[in-house]
Amino acid sequence: MTHVHIVYAHPSERSFTREVLDAFLGGLDDAGHTRTVSDLYAMEFRSELTLEEYERGSGRRADARVPDDVAAEQARLNVGRCCAMARAPATPITGPPSKPGI
Repeated sequence: MTHVHIVYAHPSERSFTREVLDAFLGGLDDAGHTRTVSDLYAMEFRSELTLEEYERGSGRRADARVPDDVAAEQARLNVGRCCAMARAPATPITGPPSKPGI
Protein backbone atom coordinates (compact mmCIF):
# COMPACT_ATOMS: atom_id res chain seq x y z
CA MET A 1 0.00 0.00 0.00
CA THR A 2 1.30 3.45 -0.95
CA HIS A 3 0.19 6.88 0.12
CA VAL A 4 -0.27 9.17 -2.89
CA HIS A 5 -0.68 12.94 -2.74
CA ILE A 6 -2.42 14.43 -5.78
CA VAL A 7 -2.08 18.08 -6.76
CA TYR A 8 -5.08 18.99 -8.91
CA ALA A 9 -5.57 22.25 -10.81
CA HIS A 10 -8.59 22.87 -13.00
CA PRO A 11 -11.31 25.51 -12.63
CA SER A 12 -14.21 23.29 -13.79
CA GLU A 13 -15.73 20.37 -11.92
CA ARG A 14 -17.25 19.24 -15.24
CA SER A 15 -13.99 18.90 -17.17
CA PHE A 16 -12.20 15.95 -18.74
CA THR A 17 -9.36 16.67 -16.29
CA ARG A 18 -11.81 16.12 -13.40
CA GLU A 19 -12.93 12.84 -14.98
CA VAL A 20 -9.29 11.74 -15.16
CA LEU A 21 -8.82 12.68 -11.49
CA ASP A 22 -11.95 10.77 -10.43
CA ALA A 23 -10.85 7.67 -12.38
CA PHE A 24 -7.37 7.91 -10.86
CA LEU A 25 -8.81 8.23 -7.35
CA GLY A 26 -11.06 5.24 -7.97
CA GLY A 27 -8.08 3.17 -9.11
CA LEU A 28 -6.12 4.14 -6.00
CA ASP A 29 -9.08 3.24 -3.78
CA ASP A 30 -9.62 -0.10 -5.57
CA ALA A 31 -5.94 -0.96 -5.11
CA GLY A 32 -6.10 -0.15 -1.38
CA HIS A 33 -3.83 2.89 -1.47
CA THR A 34 -4.34 5.93 0.74
CA ARG A 35 -4.47 9.37 -0.81
CA THR A 36 -4.87 13.07 -0.27
CA VAL A 37 -5.79 15.72 -2.83
CA SER A 38 -4.83 19.39 -2.97
CA ASP A 39 -7.32 21.13 -5.28
CA LEU A 40 -5.50 24.36 -6.08
CA TYR A 41 -8.59 26.16 -7.39
CA ALA A 42 -10.70 25.18 -4.36
CA MET A 43 -7.84 26.37 -2.14
CA GLU A 44 -7.75 29.68 -4.06
CA PHE A 45 -4.05 29.05 -4.57
CA ARG A 46 -2.16 32.16 -5.59
CA SER A 47 0.28 31.18 -8.33
CA GLU A 48 2.33 34.37 -8.49
CA LEU A 49 5.28 34.82 -6.14
CA THR A 50 5.87 37.80 -3.91
CA LEU A 51 9.37 39.26 -3.85
CA GLU A 52 9.91 37.74 -0.39
CA GLU A 53 8.84 34.27 -1.62
CA TYR A 54 11.12 34.54 -4.64
CA GLU A 55 14.09 35.59 -2.55
CA ARG A 56 13.48 32.78 -0.03
CA GLY A 57 13.15 30.19 -2.78
CA SER A 58 16.22 31.40 -4.65
CA GLY A 59 18.35 31.31 -1.50
CA ARG A 60 18.87 35.05 -1.32
CA ARG A 61 16.90 35.24 1.94
CA ALA A 62 16.96 31.80 3.47
CA ASP A 63 15.79 33.37 6.74
CA ALA A 64 12.46 34.53 5.24
CA ARG A 65 9.42 33.00 6.92
CA VAL A 66 7.52 30.26 5.09
CA PRO A 67 3.79 31.17 5.13
CA ASP A 68 1.56 28.77 7.08
CA ASP A 69 -0.41 27.64 4.00
CA VAL A 70 2.81 26.84 2.13
CA ALA A 71 4.23 24.93 5.09
CA ALA A 72 1.00 22.92 5.36
CA GLU A 73 1.12 22.00 1.66
CA GLN A 74 4.80 21.06 1.93
CA ALA A 75 3.90 18.75 4.82
CA ARG A 76 1.21 17.03 2.69
CA LEU A 77 3.75 16.55 -0.11
CA ASN A 78 6.31 15.10 2.29
CA VAL A 79 3.87 12.44 3.56
CA GLY A 80 3.24 10.98 0.11
CA ARG A 81 5.43 8.20 -1.23
CA CYS A 82 4.27 9.29 -4.66
CA CYS A 83 3.01 12.59 -5.96
CA ALA A 84 0.65 12.95 -8.92
CA MET A 85 -0.31 16.19 -10.58
CA ALA A 86 -3.29 16.80 -12.84
CA ARG A 87 -3.78 20.17 -14.46
CA ALA A 88 -5.52 21.72 -17.45
CA PRO A 89 -5.12 20.51 -20.12
CA ALA A 90 -5.30 16.94 -18.82
CA THR A 91 -1.64 16.12 -18.47
CA PRO A 92 -1.03 13.78 -15.55
CA ILE A 93 2.47 13.91 -14.11
CA THR A 94 3.43 11.25 -11.61
CA GLY A 95 6.51 10.54 -9.54
CA PRO A 96 8.79 9.80 -7.85
CA PRO A 97 11.15 11.14 -10.47
CA SER A 98 13.10 8.60 -12.48
CA LYS A 99 16.86 8.37 -12.29
CA PRO A 100 18.83 10.27 -14.94
CA GLY A 101 19.45 8.20 -18.04
CA ILE A 102 16.52 5.86 -17.51
